[in-house]
Amino acid sequence: MTPSGGGVLAGVQVVEFATLVAGPAAGAHLAQLGADVIKVEPPGGEPSRLLTAPGHPDLVAPPFLANNVGKRSMIIDLKDERGAATARELLATADVVIENYRPGALARLGLDPAGLLAAHPRLHWFSLRGYGPDGSWRDRPAVDGIVQADSGMIEITGHDGGPGVRVGFPVVDHAAGFVLVAAVLAALLGRANGSGRPDAASRHHQVVLFDVALSMQASPFTDYLVSGALPRRIGNASQLSAPNETLRGRDGSVMMAAYLAGHWRTLCALLDCTELLTDPRFAEREDRMRNRPALIEELERRTVRYTAEELFARLDSAGLMAGVSRSYAQVAVCPQVVENGLLMDITADDGKHYRGLRSPLAEFGPRSAGFITGAGAQTEEILDELRQARGLDDADRLLG
Repeated sequence: MTPSGGGVLAGVQVVEFATLVAGPAAGAHLAQLGADVIKVEPPGGEPSRLLTAPGHPDLVAPPFLANNVGKRSMIIDLKDERGAATARELLATADVVIENYRPGALARLGLDPAGLLAAHPRLHWFSLRGYGPDGSWRDRPAVDGIVQADSGMIEITGHDGGPGVRVGFPVVDHAAGFVLVAAVLAALLGRANGSGRPDAASRHHQVVLFDVALSMQASPFTDYLVSGALPRRIGNASQLSAPNETLRGRDGSVMMAAYLAGHWRTLCALLDCTELLTDPRFAEREDRMRNRPALIEELERRTVRYTAEELFARLDSAGLMAGVSRSYAQVAVCPQVVENGLLMDITADDGKHYRGLRSPLAEFGPRSAGFITGAGAQTEEILDELRQARGLDDADRLLG
């Protein structure tokens, strides 16, 4: 299996020395934009290949499937000199490197970013770091949940009176993947139009998980910087308005927003509780926020008469913003997903078929089904391409 070609990044080669989520997710988005992404894996394969679904060890590991569609894979033992030499030859033809090794680790393996960038003026190097190249935390290892804690994200998430709660998926990792994609596109655009800086140091870019986690919280963090008031945990409610939260139906809940004056009047008429419009506890937005528990109690006395779908239909038909709180099973078959082709067919090289999420950037890439390959499945294919591109007659210089 090889990339089908086409897309805005056709002809761009990305070499990925990254594992788990953030770097591989960025590589997968770039592949869906048409780049030729070569995933360099250690002997035994990338660690996420081992994270199989509980109870389904014969199936592909979901974290690997989610973040590695459309890539070619080669096995290189970077601890072996021939492996390191092969990697250096691979980077001589590449446009972009993505890696999440600890600082200095690749240099000790013979892949010094500074030297390789100086030798290859077209190359841009992207390092994913937990806390960045500077500061007292720079050498700390980091995973998504730890960065959520350090950045304040856990402290503001959860219900009043309860403990802070981690976001239920690796949100920082995935956000960092998109930041990395944006950085790659900016670097390639700068190279193409001549605005990029050609010196080696300026082509070594850092994407920092901690920085990304802070940027995701720009609104509440800025509120704190302006007012000095720490945000409270308020569950599914908005910090800035009410009603703007989930309301219980008979069999589920609906997220809704009716905080503007006109929307508030519409909601009260819709739920047959217009007496709340003259209740001094709820007269203005600030009053409704201050008396939120009483407000929700009053509203849910009416909303529990309806199923979640019935409640959503009534709110939606009245022009109010609303959405049913859905399980993944419901989302996977909902009309918006099906009608817009947001799930894609993914074929593994063992013949098995899976479904996965299509990248939101996919409209800029080739319209083709996805694929995943076994660890090192394209090693010989890529080695042959290197020999031809670099004119390497001495096969001993490369693996194989």
